[in-house]
Amino acid sequence: MPESKFFFVSAVPLLHSGLVRERAAYFKEKNEVRKRLKGIPFFTLPIYAPQNFVFSSRHSFRTMHIGASWHLARLLRRIDPDVVHCRSYHATYAALQLRERLGKKYKVIFDARGVWSAEVALKRNFPEEGKNYKFLLNLEKWIVEKSDATISVSPQMGRYFENLGCNRSACIYLSAPVDKFEKLSSSAPKEKEPQAIALVYLGTLGVDTWHKPSELVALYKHLVALVGRVRLKIITMSNHGALLKQLEALGLCDVEIVSTKSIEELAAELGGMDIGVLSYFKPKTKNERLLSSVVMAVKTAEYLAAGLPILVNKYCGGAAEVVSTNSVGIAYNPDTFEEITEHALNSLRTGGAQQRSVFIAKDLFDRSANAQRYAKTYRQVVS
Repeated sequence: MPESKFFFVSAVPLLHSGLVRERAAYFKEKNEVRKRLKGIPFFTLPIYAPQNFVFSSRHSFRTMHIGASWHLARLLRRIDPDVVHCRSYHATYAALQLRERLGKKYKVIFDARGVWSAEVALKRNFPEEGKNYKFLLNLEKWIVEKSDATISVSPQMGRYFENLGCNRSACIYLSAPVDKFEKLSSSAPKEKEPQAIALVYLGTLGVDTWHKPSELVALYKHLVALVGRVRLKIITMSNHGALLKQLEALGLCDVEIVSTKSIEELAAELGGMDIGVLSYFKPKTKNERLLSSVVMAVKTAEYLAAGLPILVNKYCGGAAEVVSTNSVGIAYNPDTFEEITEHALNSLRTGGAQQRSVFIAKDLFDRSANAQRYAKTYRQVVS
């Protein structure tokens, strides 16, 4: 949109996980963001509360906005925007409140990324009939109804917000540098054993997460029983030593665990592999099932961009729908694995699934294509 001017605004709690985890490196990362934005002005606003207040009760929610809304109001008066694109519930709440208070006419785009009401209720153990959960649901409905457009990262998430009465709905999947993955992974040296399936798991893995080692091991053992030889690589920033002990306790000893620090390194590690894995977990509660049904992980895009069809737990809803709808893998039942047969596996290695995976990655997850989708939404809300 060369005819338009853009601003990038980041509101950050004074005490947050990035600062605790990365310390001085956090400020270096902020400078890298400024460099990538080039001529786009980048503003940071303070939030006078610790990050854990993001997961709010009906009493603590507004404390995130004390003081921070004053800084944002000053900035909005200065910029006088036509569209405010908000990448969280808190940001959308702030933009909507200030639009009314300042008498502005800018359009608000709610870009959810997840179902925050269910996330908070699960994290804080709010009962479904309790006042806190009802507060979150009412707040969510108010945000959806007041926003001029709602963007979702999966069709299931879009349907959820449509049922709440959103004014305009758009599904724009997560973005990835698809061309870079395709080029770098295809040029990586091929070191796979001819008769072995080269399986790769990417991302967080741990007993205290939704990405359970037990689910990955169960899938691995099913594949070994099915085809005999399976080579497993895990690419993760999780603690390698602790993870290895967890895997060994589950009876898995023959595994390669690596970490990567750049797209180039990640693409090289994905090169030469056959199939990507999203083993996930088995949801049990209402909110777990809701969150699982709408989830979309960026590793979905990275696998496909590298030409890897995916074996995905059917409860990993957004990814499972992409895989099933576009025939770029197998969405399986983690209790039976009945969908994963030797014939089905062979078709992922020889039936054009790799080329189809790259095509789907370009169609759904490419950064440039998604920029066009965002631009279309901006134009629609101001027309």
